[in-house]
Amino acid sequence: MQKLDIKYLRYADDWIILAKTRHKLRKAVKICKQILSKLKLKEHPNKTDYRNFNNPDAKTFNFLGIEFNHNGAKDIKKETKQNFSIKISRLYEYIQAIAKIKQQINIQHHNGAKLYSCINSLELEIIKKFIRRLKGYLHYYQQLADIL
Repeated sequence: MQKLDIKYLRYADDWIILAKTRHKLRKAVKICKQILSKLKLKEHPNKTDYRNFNNPDAKTFNFLGIEFNHNGAKDIKKETKQNFSIKISRLYEYIQAIAKIKQQINIQHHNGAKLYSCINSLELEIIKKFIRRLKGYLHYYQQLADIL
């Protein structure tokens, strides 16, 4: 694909090929179809679309939460941003709730070391999940920025 000056982006079984000319795109599609055939795989007819983006009036499309136009990546979809914000807010709320529980344990239980330790462990797991999710989003969007 590099020889054809083609940009290719894949996430699991979703992928796009971006080419500057119709000729290059046709070559890339032919190669992809040959590879899929060797793997005994088929394109999904309702999910396959070929477009010429040399036209500034070309219709945009969405791929994994990113809106594309003839210039490439245009923006992250509004819904994608909202979903990310909701997920991060939930994790933050969990951390706040655990802090309140820990405060109550300190007030009500002088000998609550075991319970406190268990809650610290839960808090640590939530923080790890929070960090993993942030890293995942950053990694995904950084790869996207690098390819486009």
